[in-house]
Amino acid sequence: MGGQPAFSGGGTLGFGSESGMQGFQPASNWAFQPTTNNASPNGLMESEDFLDDEEKERVEHVLALNEERKRALFERQEGEEDLKRDRKQKGRGELVKWAETMKRDVGVRKNTNKEGEKQYHEMVQTQRSGPNPWERVVSNCEMNSASYVGGADVSRMR
Repeated sequence: MGGQPAFSGGGTLGFGSESGMQGFQPASNWAFQPTTNNASPNGLMESEDFLDDEEKERVEHVLALNEERKRALFERQEGEEDLKRDRKQKGRGELVKWAETMKRDVGVRKNTNKEGEKQYHEMVQTQRSGPNPWERVVSNCEMNSASYVGGADVSRMR
């Protein structure tokens, strides 16, 4: 069954013009184009006139099934491409939403950290200017052994 492919187009697949290899190149319009062949109006080749009516029906039925199979494949591919496009668009939207959320969260975290740092520096400044210099030393020592996070025995230092 010679003729034109179901998807029109031709050209190279990126092999370069030197090799002379031909491959599938999609057409500019992705519409389904049924296979055509050099046949008589009933779809049979001129040289197939020796077939009886039953055999001609079978050949026509097979040709019709092949065309329907090609059409179904093309429609399925179109559907899959639409789903892929929709998923990509949805994913881009989710990425934009995530980026905005992260930017907002980082901004809040920066402000919280700046406030905490400011309070810490004010506390250090008040301790330095306080009447008792040992308060600063005592604040660095953990007097409660239950809340001590180290692993060494420092009970004599308390």
